[in-house]
Amino acid sequence: MFDSPPPNTLSFRLDPWPEEYASALQIETGDLSENPPPVDTTVESNDWSRPVTCSVSSRPNPLVFIDGVQQVEARLVAEHDGRFLNAALVAIAAGAFMSRPSSASIESVRVDRICAVADQDFAAAAVVIPWGEGSLHYRPRNFPGAGYAAVAQAIDDARRALETDLAAEMARAGHPLVVLDGRLSLYPSDGAAVVGYTKTLHTRYLPSPAWDLLPLLRPGERTPLFLIRQHTPLFSWYLRLALPRAADHPLAGVVRLETVASVPASEAMALASLTAGLLPSFASEPWRDPRAPQNLLPLASLETALRRELGERLHVRRAIADYYHAASESAA
Repeated sequence: MFDSPPPNTLSFRLDPWPEEYASALQIETGDLSENPPPVDTTVESNDWSRPVTCSVSSRPNPLVFIDGVQQVEARLVAEHDGRFLNAALVAIAAGAFMSRPSSASIESVRVDRICAVADQDFAAAAVVIPWGEGSLHYRPRNFPGAGYAAVAQAIDDARRALETDLAAEMARAGHPLVVLDGRLSLYPSDGAAVVGYTKTLHTRYLPSPAWDLLPLLRPGERTPLFLIRQHTPLFSWYLRLALPRAADHPLAGVVRLETVASVPASEAMALASLTAGLLPSFASEPWRDPRAPQNLLPLASLETALRRELGERLHVRRAIADYYHAASESAA
């Protein structure tokens, strides 16, 4: 028998993601917040006491999921006139998982390699590594700032650009719904057909009592639409993919989606209801994916296929090491 905790003490619940992954609930100091931009919670309704229940009678054909992966193949230190800079040779890839009623396929896979450098002032040259009968080409990519944080940002920007270009291409092809993993940090010009899918909750956009609706959501339910007032305004909504297990924290299984606010609010509401009615059927389970249920099954399958496209990292790293050893010996 367990004793009741004394008043004013912390109550603990499990975070269902394993320790090798960052939590799906990123809590900043004092709150789930990063100085969020102002929001308008009256776009769809003034009543945030109950969720919006959604169902779909027909599904888009195909339903497109876009995701990307990155693989740091070697960390480097660049030197110029006695100054040292962090850098890295990185492979990135993006692709589309096409879900149809009777089949699924992975299409439009794109692979790129970059030499990411933590400085804007020094132009890095392309790096060409011998690889079998061919070569691996790393194009330069600078990012202002110092240290490996700037390198990581250069990598992230390059991967996001690859993903967003592919999402925009899929929207231009007329596909009715394109789910892009991650925030719409770059904005496809094709508007409502593309939604950003955020499985990690970094920011508390909603004030109470609107925020208090999130733990009450059930699978297939969403919050009303709200407007995020930022440089490029976004319509956004939360939905639940699956119920948390008894020991999990109450926001497990809740994700946030967004689309550009250049479309009419009525179109964004229809899109929100479509995602809430569809996406729970793609929710992963713990025995299939350690980031269940937020990492949807199509995204997990796509990530696995894309990593195969990048090649074995240890083999690539060995080729890079051989290249720099040979360069050092020839310079000696």
